[in-house]
Amino acid sequence: MRARSGSRKNSFSRSPAPKPKTFRWNSTKNNRLTFNSRKREIQVAKKATGKKDTAVKKDRIIILGGGPNRIGQGIEFDYCCVHAAYAIREAGYEAILINSNPETVSTDFDTSDRLYFEPLTFEDVMNIIDHEKPKGVIVQLGGQTPLNLAIPLMKHGAPILGTSPDSIDRAEDRKRFQEMLNKLGLRQPENATATSAEQAVKKAARIGYPLLVRPSYVLGGRAMEIVYDETDLTNYMQKAVKASPDRPVLLDKFLQDAAEIDVDCVADGERCLVIGVMEHIEEAGVHSG
Repeated sequence: MRARSGSRKNSFSRSPAPKPKTFRWNSTKNNRLTFNSRKREIQVAKKATGKKDTAVKKDRIIILGGGPNRIGQGIEFDYCCVHAAYAIREAGYEAILINSNPETVSTDFDTSDRLYFEPLTFEDVMNIIDHEKPKGVIVQLGGQTPLNLAIPLMKHGAPILGTSPDSIDRAEDRKRFQEMLNKLGLRQPENATATSAEQAVKKAARIGYPLLVRPSYVLGGRAMEIVYDETDLTNYMQKAVKASPDRPVLLDKFLQDAAEIDVDCVADGERCLVIGVMEHIEEAGVHSG
C-alpha cells in the first residue's frame, strides 16, 4: 500500500510518497505484520480491540514454499506445503508459511496461521526464523529452492525437521550419491564426476559417448543434456553450468533404448512404504523440462 498525501484543492500538489510497506495478515488473531528485510526488523501492529489477549501460545513450525513455478519446481510441491500446514495445525502447532508466489494455494489467507510473502533467500528466511523462533523448519516439501537452503540454515542454528540436511546433500551432490551407490554395491551406468571442463573431457574419453550430463542440486531435468561428442561436452561445461568442487557435474553413460521407471515411497527411518511404480512413456533422458 502507498499512502498518498496532498491538498484536495490541488490534486497535482503531492508530497513525496513514503516507502511502501508490505502487510501480512494473521488469519487467527487478526494481527497485521509488516516485515522490512533491509532493516532486519519485524513490527507487529495488533488491532486495537480493547480486550486483553488471552490466546494460548503454541509452538510454531515454519514451512518453506517453492517460490516461482519453473522446471523441476511446480504446483505439486505447493500441494505438499499446503497439506503439511493442515497437518501441523491439526497436531496443535501454529503453521507459518514463507512463500513468494501469489499463484499458489499456500499463499491463501486461510491456509496457514501466518504467511510471510517474502523472497526465499537465506537472509530473508533467517530474519523470519530469528523473529518467530520456531520449534522447527520444514525445507523438504517446497522443491529445489528450499532444499538449497537446508545446509546454510542448519549452520546458522535453524532447527530443520524431517530429512537431515546431510541426507539431503547426499542425495543432491552427484559425487556423494555415486559413492553411496558404490558402497551399497548397487548397479549403475558407468559414470564419473567432474569439476571443470578439462576434467570432464578427460573422463568422458574413458567412459565413451553419448553421455547424460547433469549438475548437482537440480530437479526435473533442468540443465541436463545428452552430449554426443567432445564439442558438445565442452560447450555444456562452459555455458550451461558452473561446476565447482562443492557442485560437481555427473557424467553418466547414456543408455540407448532404455526404460525409465519412477518408484515413489515414504519412510520414517524404520519402515518404507512403496506408494507407486510408474514407467515413463517417453524414452529415458527425455523430460518435460
